[in-house]
Amino acid sequence: MELVMDKLASQPMTEFTEFFAPPCSKRKVISVFLAILELYKMGAILLRQDENFGVLWLIKPKEAAADAF
Repeated sequence: MELVMDKLASQPMTEFTEFFAPPCSKRKVISVFLAILELYKMGAILLRQDENFGVLWLIKPKEAAADAF
């Protein structure tokens, strides 16, 4: 979760795929995805996908709860 929050601190709107550089393991993709889901559930990030199977965007809310993480 710290990886995601650090990335969003420097870039408030980030594409999901920006967390992965080849070669990337399935384990890393799954663990980052689960961290993203948890952060969304806590209200620390917003998610946006404009179309089915489209790009998944992670967005840092303007008033993100500082203690959510």
